[in-house]
Amino acid sequence: MTIELVQILSVEQRLDCRALLPEQLTNMSMQQVQHLSLRVGNQALPLAELFNVSAKSDEQCRLIIHPLDDRLDYLGAGMSQGELLVSGNAGHHAGRGMQGGQLTITGQCGDLAGSGLRAGHLLVKGNAGARLGGPAAGERRGQQGGVIHVRGSAGERAGECMRRGTLIIEGDADRLLGYRMIAGTLFVGGRVGALAGYGMRRGTLVLQHHPDTVCPTLRANGTHELSFLQLLSADLRQASGQVLKL
Repeated sequence: MTIELVQILSVEQRLDCRALLPEQLTNMSMQQVQHLSLRVGNQALPLAELFNVSAKSDEQCRLIIHPLDDRLDYLGAGMSQGELLVSGNAGHHAGRGMQGGQLTITGQCGDLAGSGLRAGHLLVKGNAGARLGGPAAGERRGQQGGVIHVRGSAGERAGECMRRGTLIIEGDADRLLGYRMIAGTLFVGGRVGALAGYGMRRGTLVLQHHPDTVCPTLRANGTHELSFLQLLSADLRQASGQVLKL
């Protein structure tokens, strides 16, 4: 089943959308979907007051959301299967803790997108906020698997405490890229801010452009021909859906 939600009411508070998962909504009746409660500030509102709901019977597990603004938080959080398409901008924590499936955001997204992502594919066609794939407050690890792909630019501390997986930023990345990175692969096609790789322990940081300054926790080892980069390039192209230019 394909379910489509068109936002009709813009609220001043942040809207907690972690209940809007394709694997859950596609197994519910239309009445159940319309009466589903979403947290708005300190109150709960039924979905039907916030969105127009329509459905199409097919073999897919698909949810399409059309936001009015960028205050829809936790879109795709905990998602494990199916496809979630956000036709517009997303708020903070999009794709947090994803376990699988495909989350596509056609616009921008807020801070901490892909925080703690373990599996699946998060694609942001616009820009991403700060701490892309990073850990939430009190957590020690950020992205732990899967693929995060941003076709625009990303804010500061992208890939913070990254443990596994692939993070692709086609545009620029702000300061502290890969901060305290533990493992995984992080690619940036544009310019990077100061202190890229600060506190990095392991992992691979691939930059299309040489940084203006080398982080003091890294040591230059000259220029080398590394044969594994050809294999890495093929993996990055596959992860990016053949869009990435290396």
